[in-house]
Amino acid sequence: MKKITSKISFFALTLGFFLFAFQSNVIAKDIRKETVAVSGNCEMCRDRIVTAATVTGVKHVDWSPKTKLMTIKYDNDIITLDEIEKRIAKVGHDTPLHKADDKVYEELDDCCKYDRKE
Repeated sequence: MKKITSKISFFALTLGFFLFAFQSNVIAKDIRKETVAVSGNCEMCRDRIVTAATVTGVKHVDWSPKTKLMTIKYDNDIITLDEIEKRIAKVGHDTPLHKADDKVYEELDDCCKYDRKE
């Protein structure tokens, strides 16, 4: 009888674990994929932009020096695109919604200084 009770308990715990794991993946998440223009020039810019955008809720981010476009996949229930763009502007890179502070921009390496639109 003790062996049967042990097996039932083990089965119940295992089933509970899998149901919890399944439920956490099924809960509606607002996953979005966006492409955003971000000003910059080089691989150092890429590293800075990707680092600034890599926060909780961001599933994938990349920025191309060639196209000046950032592709990002994120959970909008955790972080918004506006918040991500603010983080990028804080490290010196202009986005459609947020312009980097002039002082931060001036501190960028010369190779990272892009033509700023007024």
